[in-house]
Amino acid sequence: MRYHRQLTLKNFTVQNSLQFAGPLATTSFSTNATFDVRSPTRVQVHSLSFYGVIDTPQLTDSLVMPEEVQFLGQKIDSVGL
Repeated sequence: MRYHRQLTLKNFTVQNSLQFAGPLATTSFSTNATFDVRSPTRVQVHSLSFYGVIDTPQLTDSLVMPEEVQFLGQKIDSVGL
């Protein structure tokens, strides 16, 4: 899992994103928000708007399959897959 946060002070936005990588697929989730600083002496973040995006899982191209698998006492050949 990878986490990333980006703050943009020019337009007061923050983006948080998580990327999950498993043995078969990867997917990510990100949120974006705008904020307003309420006090010059004490930083207080007030969320003005919020939305999130969940990406479609992508199959990994580095899937390593064994040439032969044994299942319930039967040998299954996976070379042709």
